[in-house]
Amino acid sequence: MLSTLSRRRRAFTLIELLVVIAIIAILIGLLLPAVQKVREAAQRMSCENNLKQIGLGIHNYHDANNALPPDRIAMCWPTWAVLILPYIEQQNVYNLWDVRKRYYEQNGPVGSAADPCPYNIPTYFCPARRGPGPVSVPMPKPADLAKNGGPRAGGLSDYANCGGTDGSNGALVEGTAWQTSPPNVNLDGLTTAIPPLGTLCLGFASQTNFQSISDGLSNTLLVGEKFIFPADLPGTGTDGSVYSSGNGEEHTFRRFVGNNGASPPLLRYLVPTTKDPGPDANNKVWADKAFGGPHAGLCQFVFCDGSVHALPVTININTLQLLGVRNDGQVIPPY
Repeated sequence: MLSTLSRRRRAFTLIELLVVIAIIAILIGLLLPAVQKVREAAQRMSCENNLKQIGLGIHNYHDANNALPPDRIAMCWPTWAVLILPYIEQQNVYNLWDVRKRYYEQNGPVGSAADPCPYNIPTYFCPARRGPGPVSVPMPKPADLAKNGGPRAGGLSDYANCGGTDGSNGALVEGTAWQTSPPNVNLDGLTTAIPPLGTLCLGFASQTNFQSISDGLSNTLLVGEKFIFPADLPGTGTDGSVYSSGNGEEHTFRRFVGNNGASPPLLRYLVPTTKDPGPDANNKVWADKAFGGPHAGLCQFVFCDGSVHALPVTININTLQLLGVRNDGQVIPPY
């Protein structure tokens, strides 16, 4: 009888059970930050790879055309994000586009399989922010209806090309030398003359190539992570379609750095947070025109040589401007 009792398994006491639970909780508390860091590192590496692929696509475009793609063919016409599709293994999507036509006048019924605009490209999304989910929300305006043929939802992106300080001195700038039908239509978009519906852009020229980047390919920003107001996610305002370049949509595909030269100046540095930082000292809203990603303390860019670098959000704004301008001839200090 005593031998049988001695062989019985002894149960945990309440105190022992609480100690075990406390030890497990401590281990989980130690493990979760490590898992989170691994996840963040993986997301950052995936984002870095996306930028690498975009940079490679732009290089392949240059090899095929002896010129860099324009950031947009002309106002309201497709952007660089459309033009490089064949060079990032998206030929099938590119085949749906008619780059002779404005974004709002593309083929196919809106929202149909033949409509090229709603397609989200996984390479255009940073996994630390989101995946390729909903498309932009069409936001019709009276001017757009007259100029562009109507509202149309479109694919989004977490990346934008660097337009330098004002859109004219970055690596990618607007197209020029347009050949139109009807002939001699001005596609500038800054003029008061609105091209009639049905206008075709039969040909265009790029204003830049690698030779025009006199500051050096390794010293010039090409494409980076753009800041998006949290309230705009997904698909409104600053998060509009990366394919569209209509009036008021310039910042969906292009962002700026440094001093824009206005009086008072608008200063675009790297947004240090995913939240809206508010207006600057001159009461100007600037973040919708600036770069800034979801990685803590960093914003990633692909440079014109195809290399990807994570810039600290604390980078000096003058240094950032020197990196954004292709031909200022200035020495770039360490960053």
